[in-house]
Amino acid sequence: MTALITIVLLATLVQYLVDIIKNIVPITEVKGVKLAPIYAALVGVVLACLTKTDILSALGYESGIEAAGWVITGLIVSGGSSAVHELISKLRESREPDELR
Repeated sequence: MTALITIVLLATLVQYLVDIIKNIVPITEVKGVKLAPIYAALVGVVLACLTKTDILSALGYESGIEAAGWVITGLIVSGGSSAVHELISKLRESREPDELR
């Protein structure tokens, strides 16, 4: 449960930090590619790696490479807290027995 709370906090932190970066960096696009999602992905992956937060292991799945879980978590938190909440809900539903659905 602590890991899931950490993931939601990381997602909120990513949103906040990307807003700060967007205020500092005046360039919003390069050759038609918006930079905000790239900033979010980079910040998310860095924070997940620094905190060693792994959504896969928090939900009971094991990956063969520990860093893979951190990178996947970073990409997930880059979607923001609402995206993380929606994903966690769907993953929990998929793990419930059929008679509880």
